[in-house]
Amino acid sequence: MHSDIRKFKSALSERLTDILPGSESHKLLEPPTRKNFPDKPRRNARRSSVLILIYPKAGKYYTITILRPQYDGVHSGQISFPGGQFEEGDESLLNTALRETQEEIGVEITKEQIAGKLSDIYIPPSNFLVTPYVAVINEVPEMRKDSFEVEKLIEVSLEDIIHPEAIVRKNLNLEKYGNVHVPCFYVDQNIIWGATAMIMSELRTIISRII
Repeated sequence: MHSDIRKFKSALSERLTDILPGSESHKLLEPPTRKNFPDKPRRNARRSSVLILIYPKAGKYYTITILRPQYDGVHSGQISFPGGQFEEGDESLLNTALRETQEEIGVEITKEQIAGKLSDIYIPPSNFLVTPYVAVINEVPEMRKDSFEVEKLIEVSLEDIIHPEAIVRKNLNLEKYGNVHVPCFYVDQNIIWGATAMIMSELRTIISRII
């Protein structure tokens, strides 16, 4: 691992072992629709995890998100990090994130490349309690999207999301709620909102102090 990325990972790991900004950062990107649900996870909440994969490219740091295809479900057509539901064969939630990342974008990440994890976040509409893990690698990964689970791969520059004007508000026409004005990250004409934006907001708070 190159010295710059090694220093970045070390600084990031240190920040991730400190007190995390959690709900304070989440609330910056919380859509108004969440106010219709209780804050605390239900007892039968399903456990899942995602992976935030960070890598250097052209002098900047990037992460990868995926656009979900249209399907009959609450997260249809939304942008998320690679990840999914904990399965019986998974040793841990970290293993879930690693397995799903390999399945969805074709990238194999080792536990040694994990810098730490962010705060858990509850997604009321789907009843998922999500643990976001963060990995750092030293080169652009060779990605191969799963055509069934991934519509498109979307790279996001970390420098862009820490920009003071990175957070905007957009109107979304949601099937259940109609027209909703939501806080989001707007990346290459892609609207990143909801739980993914809330996770990204916490990441933004942390990395803004080290890059």
